[in-house]
Amino acid sequence: MRPITDYSGKIFLLAGFPFTTLQGVTRNQGGMIIFDTTNLSCVLKDTAISRVEYSATLLPNGIIVYMGGKEPAGKPATDGFRVVYLYNTNDNTWKPQPTFGDSIPNGDNGISSVLGLDGFRIIVFGGDDIDNKMLYVLDTTNFNWYEPNVSGKGPTIKRFDHTANVIGRYMVIAFGSGFGLNFNYRKNGESDVLLLDIGNSSNYIWTNNFDPNAVIPPQSSSTSDSTQSDNNSNNKNNTGIIVGVVVGVLGIIIITSLSIFFFIKRRKNLLHEKATSDGENVMPIPSDLELSSGRNLV
Repeated sequence: MRPITDYSGKIFLLAGFPFTTLQGVTRNQGGMIIFDTTNLSCVLKDTAISRVEYSATLLPNGIIVYMGGKEPAGKPATDGFRVVYLYNTNDNTWKPQPTFGDSIPNGDNGISSVLGLDGFRIIVFGGDDIDNKMLYVLDTTNFNWYEPNVSGKGPTIKRFDHTANVIGRYMVIAFGSGFGLNFNYRKNGESDVLLLDIGNSSNYIWTNNFDPNAVIPPQSSSTSDSTQSDNNSNNKNNTGIIVGVVVGVLGIIIITSLSIFFFIKRRKNLLHEKATSDGENVMPIPSDLELSSGRNLV
């Protein structure tokens, strides 16, 4: 079983076996256990499927993709990888999703899966079926399976019931069992920990070197390029709109300020000219001395 933690701090665990809770509730077909780490509450939800030894991968939109595994009785899942199950963590709904492609793997259990760096490719490793390849990829934009291009010296012995996580640009695979519940991969000189460089989605690389400072390059897929192009276009358009609005507002402020300035200046000039003109036409009032001396004032 693989617990999944979403972006709000809730842990989702699909239990594919009968159990009884501490409150005495018995579930014969398992269920979805949801633990909220924020308020430390736990609830139990009904599920559309009941599996063990499955893989689960959280997509950026809050949907968990469940695939592979066994039925509670230990029988392989009848739909194998031809159908994956989508659980929406936002509204607690399930949806069976058919898959396509010429490279659909046989039904398997004990697999691991991680989300690729592009946010839509699910990389599947290992399993119990010796007829399956070591690696498969499910493109969740069209739910098409394909075998990825891989270089480097990778493992030659499959393992199952292991763990896998993404650290930086690496898919880190740890431990697990070989066939017959042994660790025969060790006898083959293979490490307990495997590193798959998934920085380039067009070519994955098995490596023995882990660089914690490795730069994650831009993805070269047409979908990611298209998405990035659309985002860049939208950003440019938004930037242009913002610049246009700012320039327009500044222009209005400048024009308004200049108009007010020239209006005030012109008004002052007109008042000054009027005051001067009125002053020239004013007849002076004679003083008492001028009146007493009989000065001709005209």
